[in-house]
Amino acid sequence: DLVRSRGLGDVYKRQMMEWLASSDENTFSAGIAMLRDSRSIFTGPDDPRLAPEILRIMNGLSLEPTDKVPGRTASWYRFEAFLVAIADLGANSAAMLDGLSALMNKVRTKDSVVFDAIRIVINELNGVDNRPPQYR
Repeated sequence: DLVRSRGLGDVYKRQMMEWLASSDENTFSAGIAMLRDSRSIFTGPDDPRLAPEILRIMNGLSLEPTDKVPGRTASWYRFEAFLVAIADLGANSAAMLDGLSALMNKVRTKDSVVFDAIRIVINELNGVDNRPPQYR
């Protein structure tokens, strides 16, 4: 059963990564749902397989401006969906934190909201309470 279970986990992970990289919005959304529910296929938040795949996809997202929302990139909603999933998983491996820091610098002048969202997630993964003082 363990070998069979591991094989099914590999299929699930491969399908999830394909869906996360999809240009189709519905398929991408299904991939995000799978990612947020993927704890069982990774050994933990520091699983070495998680960060490289997620960061590869995130680094491939468009940084072109969108005409629909001034000051935002065309992929802002995808960045934010990934960040919520990363925070939910508590994916705080050194590779993830380093990759998010590099990505934060990459988006700094392209989308200040995504930049701030990455900063907040990095803080959260490092145990920093981001809430305003009145809510602590």
